[in-house]
Amino acid sequence: MSKTEADSLNQLDVNWLVRRKIIENHRFCSQQITWTHRPSGKQSSIGVQSSLIDGEGYIKLSYTVTDRFDDTSEKIDYSVPLTSTPCHFGGHRYWFICPLSRNGIYCGRRVAKLYFVDKYFGCRYCHDLTYASRKLSGKWKIIGNVISEPDLEEMENHIKLKYYSGKITKRYKGFLRKQDKSIFQMGVAAQLLDCGEGKKES
Repeated sequence: MSKTEADSLNQLDVNWLVRRKIIENHRFCSQQITWTHRPSGKQSSIGVQSSLIDGEGYIKLSYTVTDRFDDTSEKIDYSVPLTSTPCHFGGHRYWFICPLSRNGIYCGRRVAKLYFVDKYFGCRYCHDLTYASRKLSGKWKIIGNVISEPDLEEMENHIKLKYYSGKITKRYKGFLRKQDKSIFQMGVAAQLLDCGEGKKES
């Protein structure tokens, strides 16, 4: 069976939450997050409460899931642990600790994004997800081996030092080159997709 693509799912991005101060150190916050589904225009929302002290804490998620077959509703309420790692020039980078279990084994992975599948938010490993960029084949090969978002994320996570004495490190410079290549590849892929759809319409 084909894997579900993470790109199409509702997701929680810890960096997005930090930028909007929904997650902030030494502060309790409570907000509502709403998604608009395209092309239907339907909306779904969840309540998010966060508590963070010295870079460690949790977010509490509250929402209602409606069964698409019998329209019965179920209230879901659970917490997701938060942790942080120090940045080289001060500050911290925050992470979710995946709260799910797979095959009876607790996950506990440190991840930047959680995806909604069935009833719960979890990491892409627990939900066995893929990315659209990893399914490219055939004529798409003309753009080379696609560097996907999860590949880039794993590369960046393994870079311990991005700058030294005010200068960018060789390893981080190499990562930025690969990141630029990935952006270029996906731009070309989008053009190929547009051309393919144009041929079908004609």
